[in-house]
Amino acid sequence: MHRILVPLDGSPFAEHALAPAADIARRTGARLELATVYTSQMPAWRTSGAPVHDPRIDQERLAALRHYLEHAAGQVSHELDVPASAVLLEGKAPDALARHIAERRPALVVMTTHGRVGLRRAWLGSVAEELMQRADAPVLVLRSSEEGGEPQRSFAPRRILVPLDGSERAERVIETAAWLAARDGARFLLLRIKSRATVTPYPTIFPAGAAPDAAEVSSAAEEALQLVKQRLSSRGFEVAAEVVTEREAERAILASTERGAVDLIAMVTRGFDAGRMRLGTVAEKVVRSTRTPVLLRRA
Repeated sequence: MHRILVPLDGSPFAEHALAPAADIARRTGARLELATVYTSQMPAWRTSGAPVHDPRIDQERLAALRHYLEHAAGQVSHELDVPASAVLLEGKAPDALARHIAERRPALVVMTTHGRVGLRRAWLGSVAEELMQRADAPVLVLRSSEEGGEPQRSFAPRRILVPLDGSERAERVIETAAWLAARDGARFLLLRIKSRATVTPYPTIFPAGAAPDAAEVSSAAEEALQLVKQRLSSRGFEVAAEVVTEREAERAILASTERGAVDLIAMVTRGFDAGRMRLGTVAEKVVRSTRTPVLLRRA
């Protein structure tokens, strides 16, 4: 059975990921795993001027976190009707979560981008940014309803935007996006982004001074785009494709979401090698600039 990991930091905003994750689990037959991380803190007790670690403080905090996780898992199982388990990790939050993801290989990680209130150590906002780059699993990033809006209750995207740069690695997120898509009426928009910079996107094949003809590169990218389109169409998805030329990839992606309703942006990190378009940075800028959920997968 597939597992969907939901990291929590004890804040209400982090818990906004639970209902959408449960909806995905119900549709896909997956189970949820709720995780939080405890980082031991040196207490203020001192002996002869030197700090002394009191293990009772760790024990009390660990017990409180276990109770919180078990209560959250019970609520999910009872109220959202999805099997849920809990796991308490220890260490630095991004390191502990990254290790756990590498060991357990969940099908998906679902998390919000902010965790500013709640328990004393709300860390999820910064951890989300690190996991976007480090997680060995697809990460679905949701914006929490910090402005008082209604939290998202379900997640079955029908309009999915997939930015592509002509490389195979930029296509790796599509399989997960198709797994998440609504069963009926889902539509993919493939956005082929061409850099304005006259730099070959294949530096290891065409070294400096030996760049291929621009028309040849464009033709190869168009062929790759059509192959992706055909694969999705054969699975019953409606597919449209658009080619744009833009120096800043994030501007092209955000402009596309503004032109039409988009339920999900699906993209890889560490792609877009043409010129300055590095998708690790692009992905971060997109996540920070849009309220649209973003699905990320390491290339």
